[in-house]
Formats: sequence, C-alpha cells, structure tokens
Amino acid sequence: MECGLYLTFSARSVTFGTYGDSLEVVLNFTLPEGSFMHDSWLWVGDDMINAGIRRG
Repeated sequence: MECGLYLTFSARSVTFGTYGDSLEVVLNFTLPEGSFMHDSWLWVGDDMINAGIRRG
C-alpha cells in the first residue's frame, strides 16, 4: 500500500529575524512497525525540491 500526505504550511504574519529570510518547518510523526518512507518533497511557490528525512 502507498499512502500520500499533503500538508500546507504558511508563514503569514511571521516576523523573520535579522539573519535572513529563511524559515524551518519540522513535522514529527511516527510510523507503524515495518513501514518506511521512500521520499519527501516540498513545494515552495512554484518550485519543487526534495526534502530531507531525518530519523528521530
């Protein structure tokens, strides 16, 4: 079985610091035993980039 998940994150009304205009989003979740993730993608505006996956 393959399952897709689509989430929308917004930075509206967020004041950025003086070190630049970057923003990091972390989504923590668990998967059932024996399951795995094979990729993760981010859409930023019209650009699609491969997202990093970190095991917790």
